[in-house]
Amino acid sequence: MSILTDARQRELADLIDELDQGIKDLNDQKRDLWSEARDEMKGLGADVENIRTALAGLKGAISRRRALRENPDKTHDKDAAIDEALAAIMPRACTHVGTHDADHSTPSHDREAA
Repeated sequence: MSILTDARQRELADLIDELDQGIKDLNDQKRDLWSEARDEMKGLGADVENIRTALAGLKGAISRRRALRENPDKTHDKDAAIDEALAAIMPRACTHVGTHDADHSTPSHDREAA
């Protein structure tokens, strides 16, 4: 037994199909952008491992930016909880957490010692 009329069910099915196609199209565009970035890095002479690392970092940064925009307080609380847990399970590793300069290449205390 259906509560909706046949016509309404068809209308909803068609709308959902359109949305699904739109999502597929957007995901294809996103995949193309990542491919372009990968090709650009290859053209600049980057090796496969560095490309993977750079893309993973960029994807992580995009995800973090999205989380900060949507709910900054919750994101900061989660980050603090992660830092606290990491300090508990890897105390020596936490000496490097949050100590990178703007270029993110070398921890600032390592550069000062050099």
